[in-house]
Amino acid sequence: MHTEAFLPDRPALLERDPEVSAIRELVRSARGGTGRLLVAEGSAGIGKTRLLGEARAAAEVSGLEVIAARGGELEQGFAFGIVRQLFEPLLARASSADRTDLMAGAAALARPLFEQSQLAPGPEGPAGASFAMLHGLYWLLAGLAFRQPMLVAIDDLHWADEASLRWVAYLAPRIDGLPLLLSSCDRALWVPSRSPPWLAPRSVPSPTRDS
Repeated sequence: MHTEAFLPDRPALLERDPEVSAIRELVRSARGGTGRLLVAEGSAGIGKTRLLGEARAAAEVSGLEVIAARGGELEQGFAFGIVRQLFEPLLARASSADRTDLMAGAAALARPLFEQSQLAPGPEGPAGASFAMLHGLYWLLAGLAFRQPMLVAIDDLHWADEASLRWVAYLAPRIDGLPLLLSSCDRALWVPSRSPPWLAPRSVPSPTRDS
């Protein structure tokens, strides 16, 4: 079972040794093949982004590949905006053969999202973030992580689009056994319709490679 590190809401980050030590331990665990979840939560200006930067630095030193995204208030209507930030640069750099390999099997369910015909904003909610799409994105990330341990860093998660939030909610309880550290920071200003994704109940079955 993966463990979570919820970094406390502190007035100022004058003494960060406990947080930095916790981050480095989570990075070591992810590198060893145990999925971990890191959440920095609190009000604006307490240093959440700096802590996410610590995680990125520790991951890079440890040889993890880092993919990152940042939520934006004006992009909340752009379906899978966060997901696109995470994956599109990596897929653009991949060779045609690598891209074909990464999109094989269950990951092929996510292929339509990255086709040019899908660059316009799509539907939100259940229609846009279908189980098939979430499942495909899970296996796309799993395939990448099994190639090289990874850090997924999402800043300002409170501004994320609904479809990306659904994917994070799907991913968070399913990182056991993945060489992956899933990290995020947010302001904890959630309303009932946008509950923290790491607390969301599982409403879909655990993924299998051949589904």
